[in-house]
Parts: sequence; C-alpha cells; structure tokens
Amino acid sequence: MTGLYRVTRSKPETTDPECRGTYLHQKLDDKIHGYADVTPQELLTHLTTKYGTITDTDLEDNRKKLSSPWNPDDDLDIIWGRVTDCMAFAKDTSQPIPEATAISSILQVFAASGVLDQYIHEWNRKPAANKTYDNFQEHFDLANLLRLEELTTKQAGFHSANFATPPNAPATASAAPTTSSNSITVDSTTMYYCWSHGLGFNPNHTSATCQRPSEKHDHTATIRNPKGGCRLINTAAFRRSPS
Repeated sequence: MTGLYRVTRSKPETTDPECRGTYLHQKLDDKIHGYADVTPQELLTHLTTKYGTITDTDLEDNRKKLSSPWNPDDDLDIIWGRVTDCMAFAKDTSQPIPEATAISSILQVFAASGVLDQYIHEWNRKPAANKTYDNFQEHFDLANLLRLEELTTKQAGFHSANFATPPNAPATASAAPTTSSNSITVDSTTMYYCWSHGLGFNPNHTSATCQRPSEKHDHTATIRNPKGGCRLINTAAFRRSPS
C-alpha cells in the first residue's frame, strides 16, 4: 500500500475526481450517482490495477534523481531529502537502493560541484567499517559548514592565516577533532561553536555556555553535530582591535 501511495501521489491527475474524461472518471464515475456507489475496496482495486505497479523505468528514473546536480549555494538538506525519498520509493521493490549505492551517487554529485574535493579525499581514506550513511551525512555536513566559513572569512576581507589565536586557545589543535569536540582549528586558529551564533574565537562561548541563546537553542550541539544550528562564522570576531 505504501508503494501504491507513492506512485499515485506522483500522478495526482489520475486520482482527482474533478478531472473529467480521465480513465478513472470513465471507469468508476456513474453519470447519475457519481462516485457514491463506489466502495473504497473498488477504488483501491482499480488504483492497484492501473497505477500500483512500479516499473523498471520508474526505478531507473528514481535512481537518476540521486545524481541530479547540486548547487553549492543550496543547503545539503536538499541532498539528504532527495536520498530519503529515492530510497523510500524503491524500498519495497525488486531493486532497493542500498546505502552504499546512495553514498556512491552523492559522492559523484559532490565531485561534480568542485567545492568539496578535499573532504571527498578524506572520506575515501576512512576505514570501510566507518563508511555508514549516518557518518557520511555527518562528515559532509561538517565539510560544507567549514567551506561556508571559509567563504565568509574571505568575504569579510580577512584570511585565516592572519588571525591571532585567542589567548585561551590551545597552541596547537589536533589534526582531527573528535566528534564530541566543540571547536575546530584551521591554520593554527581555533574557533568554537555555538548553536545560536555559529563559530567564534571566544573559548567561553559554546552551545553549552551561551549567555544569549536564541529560541530552541540546543545546548548539546557541537561543531561535529550542529543539530540544525547556525552554520555561519561570527564575522564580528574578525574585526581588528583599534590601534
């Protein structure tokens, strides 16, 4: 029934009683009583017979959607939503889409975008056991966040190589922050994450310690798992102190 819903939902004109002259209208719509004498079972039987079968062409078209180009100006939620829809469509068919196939398709999409090459290489170096779809989402959510931060930094007229490391920041940071870490280091500069305000240089301002949380603020959000929080860098942190 779920598969039938997905197919008929994509073809609303076939189930709309107002569409005069359609096959559904011709078969079930009595000229006098309309659909009053049509039972739910009769309607479902008709829909199953006429529209309920997902064909090989449907499945191929569905897989092609995974490879649709991604605009780097768009949020990655568009990609993740597409994967969810495509996998759900094929779930109860003879050709379900495994996670590995979805990952491979989206990697090609990211490669074609030309903006995530470094992070694609990092992903490819991971052990096979760690290449789950959940880890894939987490890895590229962080990658895209860092990419946007770099763009914001450049637009602000400053380069991270010129930033002074905050007094309380570690002199050096680990090459790969742990998933529980709430900071990230780029070119010897450490930044700290807050759900409401994004990244900044204040080590005392994180999601857990924020003094001005916005509505729905998540105190457990980290740089590795932003949980839908602010994805921008706090450009106020880039303003140089007066001479």
